[in-house]
Amino acid sequence: MIQLSLIAILLVDIVFCAVPADRITSLPSMNGTLGTQYSGYIQIDAAAGRRFHYWFVEAAQNPTMAPLVLWLNGGPGCSSMDGFLYENGPWKFDTTSASPLLRDNPYSWHLVANMLFLESPAGVGFSYSTSSSDYNDQSDDLTSLNNYNFLKAWYKLYPEYMSNPFWVTGESYGGIYVPSLANRVLSGVLDKSFVIPFKGIMVGNGVANSGADDITVDINFLFGHGIISNLLYKNIIAACTTNPPSSQCNSLKSQARNHMNDIDVYNLYADCYHQRSIDIVTGVPPCTDAYYSTTYLNTAAVKSAIHVNPSVTWAICSDPVGRSYNRTRQSMIPIHKRLIQNGIKVLIYSGDSDFSVPYTDSEYWTSTQMGLTATREWQAWFYTDNEGQQVAGFVTDYQGGFTFATIKGSGHMVPQYAPQPSFVFFQRFLAGTPL
Repeated sequence: MIQLSLIAILLVDIVFCAVPADRITSLPSMNGTLGTQYSGYIQIDAAAGRRFHYWFVEAAQNPTMAPLVLWLNGGPGCSSMDGFLYENGPWKFDTTSASPLLRDNPYSWHLVANMLFLESPAGVGFSYSTSSSDYNDQSDDLTSLNNYNFLKAWYKLYPEYMSNPFWVTGESYGGIYVPSLANRVLSGVLDKSFVIPFKGIMVGNGVANSGADDITVDINFLFGHGIISNLLYKNIIAACTTNPPSSQCNSLKSQARNHMNDIDVYNLYADCYHQRSIDIVTGVPPCTDAYYSTTYLNTAAVKSAIHVNPSVTWAICSDPVGRSYNRTRQSMIPIHKRLIQNGIKVLIYSGDSDFSVPYTDSEYWTSTQMGLTATREWQAWFYTDNEGQQVAGFVTDYQGGFTFATIKGSGHMVPQYAPQPSFVFFQRFLAGTPL
């Protein structure tokens, strides 16, 4: 009996290896369910003093079996706390409150998965470095390497999740971050140096460096959404017949893009938000409301509760990182091909009212550059709300577990603008169920 008890104790020590010091025990101004969460730092490079901030939300149900999902916002230089607080995290701000107040998000992705939010690279959000060069020498290759090293270090601290199905997700410039990291993870799985059950990726309104021409992407989007006239569209098509384009062609295309002035490029159907007066707001994209998150995350009590460096001022996007970041990666299409050839599922999804990374680009490269045969082409997919069945958008499935889907009426940050359809596609794709 004593021997069995000792064995049980040892097993508990082996299985539950989370970091006690990073456990969040309470949060200020939170009127919701805390659950089991951890927030803290993982050291990426001791010599550089490079430390990445993570926030881990254990699945609300059956966390020992639920998938482990990494989330990466883009930019480059924007914080994944944007996704955490405005999109698919456990809470959202109560917009009727004068000061930041968190309430439960009924469509939080942690309801079906363990969610790991990472702020990357150094200088983004609460992640920092003691080497000033880290803020001026970031690149796609370095970011993917640092993210991979973070992931391996995180698993050493949380080995109980090594057998959970693993997914990488993200949006915007995450279209570079996600497949670049996935490529490294896949290599580690294949050479058995990093043995985890890697299952798939999901990328929302993601940069892919597809090489699509700007008429296919931008001009067709603007015309299709009623931003430019039929006459201007016809004039552009008639003028833009040479390569390189003529000065008249370039002038007409600039005229077309100028029609987006004073319109939110991330959601052309939304009102443009004009900044509230707050001294600490920096690096906020145009028309974007970051008032609540900036106020909340820079509160001393909140920083203490989530175990971050109190001297770091949080911003939704980092101006220094964004200005100096080296975009070294070319087209992501070869990586996507490698992923599906090795059994990794891929979902590319796009809110169809986003002009910053239009769905026209994603639809172009997924349909013409992947070289895949469609098994279901541009058909409506559905979800059910209080009114009954609704069209969520349109979907094309391809051989090999590759899918492209639109989300009707949604902007750049799909889980923010279309939370219920987002939760539906997330849950279905994790479960291997067609949209």
